[in-house]
Amino acid sequence: SENSARVMSSAGEPADDAPLPAFSAGKIDAANGILSLSWGLEAFPHKVKVRKTLDVWPLTFKAGAEYDRVRNELNATAECRDTFLGGEFTVDVLHKAVEYSKTFDLGGVSRVSLRGRCDVGVLGAPFGAFARRKKKKKSDRLVDDRARGDGGLNASFGFMVEPSVRESNNGVRTELVGTTGGYDVSTEVPVSDLISAEICGHLSLPVPRAEFVAHSGGGGRLSVGRGSIQAHVAQINAVVNL
Repeated sequence: SENSARVMSSAGEPADDAPLPAFSAGKIDAANGILSLSWGLEAFPHKVKVRKTLDVWPLTFKAGAEYDRVRNELNATAECRDTFLGGEFTVDVLHKAVEYSKTFDLGGVSRVSLRGRCDVGVLGAPFGAFARRKKKKKSDRLVDDRARGDGGLNASFGFMVEPSVRESNNGVRTELVGTTGGYDVSTEVPVSDLISAEICGHLSLPVPRAEFVAHSGGGGRLSVGRGSIQAHVAQINAVVNL
């Protein structure tokens, strides 16, 4: 029952000092403890996500809202992709910056994202700084330009390697993020053309290890791997695709 169930941490280990989740918690062991499934749900669904896609050639806009029922928080998301290169535009309103990224698949296991970022807030700085520099000496102007960054455009480039997102023929999307104790897993399963169920949790696998021992009197022991397969479900979310 829920009162007797033990809460699991994100790595699938028991957390005796943690309170029981408000909705449901429990654990199921199979195959002599080699395989275990645990869950700890604060609410069902934990989050409600709404997404909308709009095509305005040559761009594709994706907007969404996410409501966390446990924290009572509402967040909005937005992204824009170009049709020619398939990259993604991101506007950072807080820091007045625009970022463009292009992702390449690396054999279905991981992907690399090339990123370029430009601070649009400095584009108007040279015009405002021109009048200030006219009233100062040349040596003073050089010092002020270095301090304020008025001397040029502030742009950056880089790349990021991350796990790839796998999508099957029936529309199931799975994303794995490696951690020290296993993998954080996010799987989205379509329920209908409008609604999908998103399952978030953690997967721990046995440590690769092979051992063979033979005795002179007969008999022996063969073991492959150390530990057990542990799967923990932390959230079940509802996704509405408009």
